[in-house]
Amino acid sequence: MRITASRETTPQDRVVRTWDGLPAYVSIETEEYQDLGDGTTRLVVTSQIYSTEEPNGVLNSEMEAALNESCAAPDRWLARLV
Repeated sequence: MRITASRETTPQDRVVRTWDGLPAYVSIETEEYQDLGDGTTRLVVTSQIYSTEEPNGVLNSEMEAALNESCAAPDRWLARLV
């Protein structure tokens, strides 16, 4: 999986990019950063896909494990700072 194009960037708020995921499938991923006002930030990731086959392909590949690992990495990094 690789980023093929950055579509929109609003610093500290939003990033939209095109992902070239499984062969022949492309998705649009949006990351939104929400300031919760108490020193924390919520990250909301939304993926827009264009076929019914793609979610099943992702779940049946190693991409799910890679995504889970990527989401856990910031937590481990932040834990070392505290």
